[in-house]
Amino acid sequence: MPWEIIGNSNTNDQVNFIGTTNSKALVIKTNGNEAVRVDPKGNVGVGTTTPTTKVEIVGKLQIDGQDAIQIVGFQPFITLIDSENNSTVRTRIQNARGDITFFTEASLGSGIPALKILNSGTVQISTQDALQVIGFQPFLTLIDSENNSFARALIQNARGDINFYTESSIASQIPPMKINNSSGNVEFKGDITLSGADCAEDFDVVCPEQMDPGTVVVINREGALAQSEKAYDKKAAGVVSGAGDYKPGVVLDRRESTEDRRSIALLGKVYCKVDARRAPIEVGDLLTTSPTPGHAMKADDPVRAFGAVIGKALRPLAAGCGLIPILVALQ
Repeated sequence: MPWEIIGNSNTNDQVNFIGTTNSKALVIKTNGNEAVRVDPKGNVGVGTTTPTTKVEIVGKLQIDGQDAIQIVGFQPFITLIDSENNSTVRTRIQNARGDITFFTEASLGSGIPALKILNSGTVQISTQDALQVIGFQPFLTLIDSENNSFARALIQNARGDINFYTESSIASQIPPMKINNSSGNVEFKGDITLSGADCAEDFDVVCPEQMDPGTVVVINREGALAQSEKAYDKKAAGVVSGAGDYKPGVVLDRRESTEDRRSIALLGKVYCKVDARRAPIEVGDLLTTSPTPGHAMKADDPVRAFGAVIGKALRPLAAGCGLIPILVALQ
Protein backbone atom coordinates (compact mmCIF):
# COMPACT_ATOMS: atom_id res chain seq x y z
CA MET A 1 0.00 0.00 0.00
CA PRO A 2 1.22 3.53 -0.63
CA TRP A 3 2.29 5.51 2.45
CA GLU A 4 0.33 8.76 2.46
CA ILE A 5 1.72 11.96 3.96
CA ILE A 6 -1.78 12.98 5.08
CA GLY A 7 -2.26 9.88 7.21
CA ASN A 8 -2.85 6.17 6.70
CA SER A 9 -5.53 3.70 7.68
CA ASN A 10 -5.75 -0.08 7.87
CA THR A 11 -2.05 -0.31 8.79
CA ASN A 12 -0.32 -3.37 10.19
CA ASP A 13 2.68 -2.54 12.37
CA GLN A 14 4.28 -5.85 11.41
CA VAL A 15 4.56 -4.91 7.76
CA ASN A 16 3.86 -1.17 7.55
CA PHE A 17 6.56 1.14 8.94
CA ILE A 18 8.84 4.05 8.20
CA GLY A 19 12.43 2.88 8.17
CA THR A 20 15.07 0.78 6.46
CA THR A 21 15.42 -2.94 5.78
CA ASN A 22 19.19 -2.94 5.50
CA SER A 23 21.96 -2.00 7.93
CA LYS A 24 21.73 1.69 7.11
CA ALA A 25 20.48 4.41 9.42
CA LEU A 26 17.11 6.08 9.12
CA VAL A 27 17.67 9.80 8.53
CA ILE A 28 15.08 12.57 8.78
CA LYS A 29 15.97 15.88 7.15
CA THR A 30 14.48 19.35 7.19
CA ASN A 31 15.39 22.01 4.65
CA GLY A 32 17.88 19.53 3.25
CA ASN A 33 19.76 19.16 6.53
CA GLU A 34 19.80 16.13 8.74
CA ALA A 35 17.68 16.65 11.87
CA VAL A 36 17.25 13.16 13.35
CA ARG A 37 19.12 9.89 12.84
CA VAL A 38 18.25 6.40 14.04
CA ASP A 39 21.25 4.14 13.58
CA PRO A 40 21.08 0.35 12.99
CA LYS A 41 21.49 -0.26 16.74
CA GLY A 42 18.39 1.81 17.54
CA ASN A 43 20.32 4.77 18.95
CA VAL A 44 18.59 8.06 18.26
CA GLY A 45 20.67 11.14 17.56
CA VAL A 46 19.45 14.73 17.38
CA GLY A 47 22.11 17.11 16.15
CA THR A 48 24.67 14.29 15.84
CA THR A 49 25.36 11.70 13.15
CA THR A 50 27.04 9.27 15.55
CA PRO A 51 24.71 8.61 18.49
CA THR A 52 26.16 6.21 21.07
CA THR A 53 23.22 6.03 23.50
CA LYS A 54 19.52 5.39 23.16
CA VAL A 55 18.86 9.11 22.88
CA GLU A 56 21.70 11.58 22.30
CA ILE A 57 20.96 15.27 21.85
CA VAL A 58 23.63 17.73 20.81
CA GLY A 59 22.56 21.33 21.21
CA LYS A 60 19.86 23.09 23.16
CA LEU A 61 16.77 21.21 24.24
CA GLN A 62 13.49 22.66 25.43
CA ILE A 63 10.77 20.36 26.71
CA ASP A 64 7.41 21.74 27.82
CA GLY A 65 5.13 19.51 29.84
CA GLN A 66 4.16 18.42 33.33
CA ASP A 67 5.93 15.05 33.05
CA ALA A 68 8.21 16.18 30.25
CA ILE A 69 10.83 13.46 30.18
CA GLN A 70 11.10 9.99 31.68
CA ILE A 71 14.25 7.86 31.76
CA VAL A 72 13.46 4.21 32.41
CA GLY A 73 16.02 1.61 33.48
CA PHE A 74 17.86 0.14 36.46
CA GLN A 75 19.12 3.09 38.49
CA PRO A 76 18.70 5.38 35.44
CA PHE A 77 21.05 8.29 34.91
CA ILE A 78 21.73 11.30 32.71
CA THR A 79 25.30 11.67 31.43
CA LEU A 80 26.57 15.06 30.22
CA ILE A 81 29.35 14.76 27.63
CA ASP A 82 31.71 17.51 26.45
CA SER A 83 31.66 17.22 22.63
CA GLU A 84 34.58 19.63 22.27
CA ASN A 85 36.85 17.71 24.65
CA ASN A 86 37.15 14.26 23.05
CA SER A 87 33.55 13.53 24.04
CA THR A 88 34.64 13.20 27.66
CA VAL A 89 32.02 12.34 30.24
CA ARG A 90 32.01 15.42 32.46
CA THR A 91 29.04 14.99 34.83
CA ARG A 92 26.25 12.58 35.66
CA ILE A 93 22.92 12.71 37.49
CA GLN A 94 21.71 9.33 38.71
CA ASN A 95 18.84 7.77 40.59
CA ALA A 96 20.25 5.12 42.92
CA ARG A 97 17.68 3.23 44.99
CA GLY A 98 15.58 6.33 45.52
CA ASP A 99 18.51 8.67 46.21
CA ILE A 100 19.51 11.29 43.62
CA THR A 101 23.27 11.51 43.15
CA PHE A 102 25.20 14.22 41.32
CA PHE A 103 28.67 13.35 40.01
CA THR A 104 31.26 15.82 38.78
CA GLU A 105 33.99 14.66 36.39
CA ALA A 106 36.39 14.12 39.30
CA SER A 107 33.90 12.25 41.47
CA LEU A 108 32.96 9.86 38.67
CA GLY A 109 36.35 8.22 39.06
CA SER A 110 36.04 7.82 42.83
CA GLY A 111 32.44 6.65 42.68
CA ILE A 112 31.56 9.04 45.51
CA PRO A 113 28.99 11.62 44.38
CA ALA A 114 29.82 15.24 45.09
CA LEU A 115 26.18 15.83 46.05
CA LYS A 116 23.52 13.37 47.12
CA ILE A 117 19.87 13.90 47.98
CA LEU A 118 18.83 10.97 50.12
CA ASN A 119 15.41 9.44 49.68
CA SER A 120 14.62 10.75 53.18
CA GLY A 121 15.24 14.34 51.98
CA THR A 122 18.62 14.81 53.64
CA VAL A 123 21.26 16.52 51.47
CA GLN A 124 24.85 15.24 51.66
CA ILE A 125 27.87 17.08 50.22
CA SER A 126 31.11 15.08 49.99
CA THR A 127 34.04 17.47 49.78
CA GLN A 128 36.44 19.38 52.02
CA ASP A 129 35.06 22.81 51.08
CA ALA A 130 31.53 21.52 50.83
CA LEU A 131 29.40 24.64 50.60
CA GLN A 132 30.20 28.19 49.58
CA VAL A 133 27.72 31.02 49.95
CA ILE A 134 28.89 34.01 47.91
CA GLY A 135 27.62 37.56 48.19
CA PHE A 136 27.93 40.77 50.22
CA GLN A 137 27.98 39.70 53.86
CA PRO A 138 26.49 36.33 52.84
CA PHE A 139 24.13 34.49 55.16
CA LEU A 140 22.12 31.33 55.62
CA THR A 141 18.44 31.73 56.47
CA LEU A 142 16.50 28.96 58.21
CA ILE A 143 12.81 29.10 57.28
CA ASP A 144 9.90 27.33 58.98
CA SER A 145 7.81 25.89 56.13
CA GLU A 146 4.94 25.04 58.51
CA ASN A 147 4.66 28.56 59.92
CA ASN A 148 3.88 30.76 56.90
CA SER A 149 7.49 30.29 55.70
CA PHE A 150 8.81 32.67 58.33
CA ALA A 151 12.55 33.19 58.70
CA ARG A 152 13.22 31.66 62.12
CA ALA A 153 17.01 31.98 62.33
CA LEU A 154 19.94 33.42 60.40
CA ILE A 155 23.70 32.86 60.32
CA GLN A 156 25.62 35.73 58.73
CA ASN A 157 29.18 36.68 57.88
CA ALA A 158 29.56 40.39 58.58
CA ARG A 159 33.03 41.82 57.87
CA GLY A 160 34.68 38.61 59.03
CA ASP A 161 32.56 38.19 62.17
CA ILE A 162 30.03 35.35 62.29
CA ASN A 163 26.65 36.46 63.66
CA PHE A 164 23.92 34.11 64.90
CA TYR A 165 20.38 35.51 64.91
CA THR A 166 17.23 34.07 66.42
CA GLU A 167 13.81 34.96 65.03
CA SER A 168 13.26 37.79 67.52
CA SER A 169 16.74 39.28 66.97
CA ILE A 170 16.56 39.42 63.15
CA ALA A 171 14.41 42.56 63.28
CA SER A 172 16.65 44.33 65.80
CA GLN A 173 19.82 43.32 63.91
CA ILE A 174 21.51 42.63 67.26
CA PRO A 175 22.82 39.07 67.19
CA PRO A 176 22.53 37.18 70.49
CA MET A 177 25.84 35.47 69.65
CA LYS A 178 28.86 36.64 67.68
CA ILE A 179 32.28 35.16 66.94
CA ASN A 180 34.60 38.14 66.68
CA ASN A 181 36.97 37.92 63.69
CA SER A 182 39.85 39.95 65.17
CA SER A 183 39.93 38.51 68.69
CA GLY A 184 38.38 35.08 68.19
CA ASN A 185 36.22 35.76 71.23
CA VAL A 186 32.64 34.54 71.42
CA GLU A 187 30.31 37.36 72.45
CA PHE A 188 26.85 36.84 73.98
CA LYS A 189 24.16 39.47 74.46
CA GLY A 190 22.14 37.33 76.88
CA ASP A 191 22.81 34.82 79.61
CA ILE A 192 24.41 31.42 79.04
CA THR A 193 22.31 28.60 80.43
CA LEU A 194 24.03 25.26 81.05
CA SER A 195 22.06 22.14 81.96
CA GLY A 196 24.94 20.57 83.89
CA ALA A 197 25.43 21.00 87.62
CA ASP A 198 29.12 21.58 88.27
CA CYS A 199 32.26 23.18 86.88
CA ALA A 200 34.79 20.40 86.36
CA GLU A 201 38.33 20.10 85.08
CA ASP A 202 40.10 17.08 83.63
CA PHE A 203 43.10 15.78 85.60
CA ASP A 204 45.58 12.96 85.21
CA VAL A 205 44.79 10.22 87.73
CA VAL A 206 46.49 7.16 89.15
CA CYS A 207 44.59 3.89 89.51
CA PRO A 208 41.76 5.06 87.22
CA GLU A 209 39.81 1.87 87.98
CA GLN A 210 39.22 3.33 91.47
CA MET A 211 37.97 6.64 90.10
CA ASP A 212 34.26 6.02 89.51
CA PRO A 213 31.95 9.07 89.70
CA GLY A 214 31.41 10.36 93.23
CA THR A 215 34.89 9.44 94.46
CA VAL A 216 36.72 11.98 96.66
CA VAL A 217 40.22 12.64 95.29
CA VAL A 218 43.46 14.15 96.58
CA ILE A 219 46.68 15.39 94.97
CA ASN A 220 49.63 12.99 95.08
CA ARG A 221 53.35 13.82 95.02
CA GLU A 222 53.53 13.84 91.21
CA GLY A 223 50.63 16.28 90.86
CA ALA A 224 48.20 13.63 89.64
CA LEU A 225 45.03 12.70 91.53
CA ALA A 226 44.27 9.59 93.57
CA GLN A 227 41.33 8.57 95.71
CA SER A 228 41.43 9.88 99.26
CA GLU A 229 42.47 7.45 102.01
CA LYS A 230 42.78 9.40 105.27
CA ALA A 231 40.78 11.84 107.35
CA TYR A 232 41.20 15.62 107.11
CA ASP A 233 43.58 15.43 104.15
CA LYS A 234 44.65 18.95 103.16
CA LYS A 235 45.56 17.66 99.70
CA ALA A 236 41.82 17.24 98.91
CA ALA A 237 41.12 18.31 95.31
CA GLY A 238 37.44 17.60 94.70
CA VAL A 239 35.03 14.86 93.62
CA VAL A 240 34.91 12.83 90.41
CA SER A 241 32.04 14.35 88.43
CA GLY A 242 29.10 12.55 86.81
CA ALA A 243 27.46 10.50 89.58
CA GLY A 244 23.70 10.37 90.12
CA ASP A 245 21.54 12.92 88.30
CA TYR A 246 24.22 15.60 88.11
CA LYS A 247 26.48 15.93 85.08
CA PRO A 248 29.17 18.57 84.56
CA GLY A 249 28.07 21.84 83.00
CA VAL A 250 31.59 22.93 82.05
CA VAL A 251 34.69 20.77 81.65
CA LEU A 252 38.06 22.52 81.46
CA ASP A 253 41.33 21.18 80.03
CA ARG A 254 39.54 18.55 77.93
CA ARG A 255 42.01 16.80 75.63
CA GLU A 256 41.70 14.30 72.80
CA SER A 257 43.05 11.46 74.93
CA THR A 258 40.89 10.71 77.99
CA GLU A 259 42.91 7.67 79.10
CA ASP A 260 43.96 7.98 82.75
CA ARG A 261 42.08 11.29 83.07
CA ARG A 262 38.90 12.11 84.98
CA SER A 263 36.64 15.16 85.24
CA ILE A 264 36.87 16.52 88.79
CA ALA A 265 34.10 18.76 90.14
CA LEU A 266 35.73 21.88 91.57
CA LEU A 267 32.65 24.06 92.02
CA GLY A 268 28.89 23.49 92.06
CA LYS A 269 26.66 20.51 92.84
CA VAL A 270 27.93 16.95 92.55
CA TYR A 271 27.00 13.58 93.98
CA CYS A 272 29.65 12.39 96.44
CA LYS A 273 30.40 9.18 98.32
CA VAL A 274 30.04 9.79 102.06
CA ASP A 275 30.56 7.77 105.22
CA ALA A 276 28.15 8.56 108.10
CA ARG A 277 29.29 5.74 110.37
CA ARG A 278 31.47 8.07 112.43
CA ALA A 279 28.92 10.87 112.66
CA PRO A 280 25.47 11.46 111.10
CA ILE A 281 25.48 13.97 108.26
CA GLU A 282 22.92 16.79 108.25
CA VAL A 283 22.12 19.29 105.51
CA GLY A 284 24.68 22.09 105.64
CA ASP A 285 27.39 20.10 107.39
CA LEU A 286 30.94 20.73 106.21
CA LEU A 287 32.51 17.65 104.66
CA THR A 288 36.12 16.50 104.57
CA THR A 289 38.01 13.39 103.56
CA SER A 290 37.52 10.22 105.64
CA PRO A 291 39.58 7.10 106.35
CA THR A 292 37.18 5.21 104.06
CA PRO A 293 38.85 5.32 100.62
CA GLY A 294 37.19 7.75 98.24
CA HIS A 295 34.55 8.87 100.78
CA ALA A 296 33.84 12.12 102.57
CA MET A 297 32.65 12.49 106.19
CA LYS A 298 31.35 15.22 108.48
CA ALA A 299 34.09 17.68 109.48
CA ASP A 300 33.41 17.94 113.25
CA ASP A 301 36.92 19.09 114.20
CA PRO A 302 37.24 22.76 113.15
CA VAL A 303 40.99 22.86 113.67
CA ARG A 304 41.77 19.81 111.54
CA ALA A 305 39.12 20.80 108.97
CA PHE A 306 40.91 24.04 108.06
CA GLY A 307 42.18 23.58 104.48
CA ALA A 308 40.64 20.11 104.18
CA VAL A 309 36.95 20.91 103.55
CA ILE A 310 35.57 19.79 100.17
CA GLY A 311 32.03 21.15 100.47
CA LYS A 312 28.62 21.18 102.20
CA ALA A 313 26.03 18.41 102.38
CA LEU A 314 22.80 19.09 100.47
CA ARG A 315 21.02 16.02 101.86
CA PRO A 316 21.33 14.14 105.14
CA LEU A 317 22.65 10.64 105.74
CA ALA A 318 21.95 9.26 109.19
CA ALA A 319 24.17 6.19 109.08
CA GLY A 320 26.27 3.96 106.85
CA CYS A 321 27.84 4.78 103.52
CA GLY A 322 25.97 6.31 100.62
CA LEU A 323 25.87 8.77 97.76
CA ILE A 324 24.45 12.24 98.44
CA PRO A 325 24.54 15.55 96.61
CA ILE A 326 26.95 18.13 98.00
CA LEU A 327 27.93 21.67 97.17
CA VAL A 328 31.62 21.60 96.29
CA ALA A 329 33.49 24.47 97.93
CA LEU A 330 37.13 23.71 98.56
CA GLN A 331 38.48 25.41 101.69
